[in-house]
Amino acid sequence: MPSAISLDDEIIVAIRRISQAVEGYSRYLWQEYGLTAPQLGALRELEKSPLATPGHIAEKLHVSPQTVAGILKRLEQRGLITRARVENDRRSFSLQLSEEGRRLSNEAPSLLRDQFRTELTRLQVWEATQILSTLQRVATMMSAEDVTDSAPYFTPSLEISNGEADDVASVGTNTANGKTKHATKSSLRA
Repeated sequence: MPSAISLDDEIIVAIRRISQAVEGYSRYLWQEYGLTAPQLGALRELEKSPLATPGHIAEKLHVSPQTVAGILKRLEQRGLITRARVENDRRSFSLQLSEEGRRLSNEAPSLLRDQFRTELTRLQVWEATQILSTLQRVATMMSAEDVTDSAPYFTPSLEISNGEADDVASVGTNTANGKTKHATKSSLRA
């Protein structure tokens, strides 16, 4: 007869289920469409705002300019977007979807964050507030208070080049000297 699972083990299992759902979705998106969630988010934002600037995309996606630069570089290398200098400001450039970029944006499924937002609208305000409070506390307990750059995507922050994902997840752990170290994906799967 199996022993009853403890409350702390149930919490750990719930966190792992969330992590596995995010990883599974990210893997599916990459395998089926060759895109990461932030890349798909950038394509979808360009569909809404043709000729947007990188700064506009960074603001809309809630990511840093450095992060959006990498996203846009990879999308441009794949021919999914094009860049053009802004006529009245030669230092700036605007972005535009290519036909292939538009096709992928239209064919890919909704982002996990969008599905989650739909589910959140079904809750009472007090329930959503309670979830927020609990998740903020869990993030603090996991020393992940500074992980905000990829938060809107529900995706591991994996650098993918040539079809290979680097083995670094975006989970910061503050060390005694105040610096942040990043955990490998394998160390997060206990």
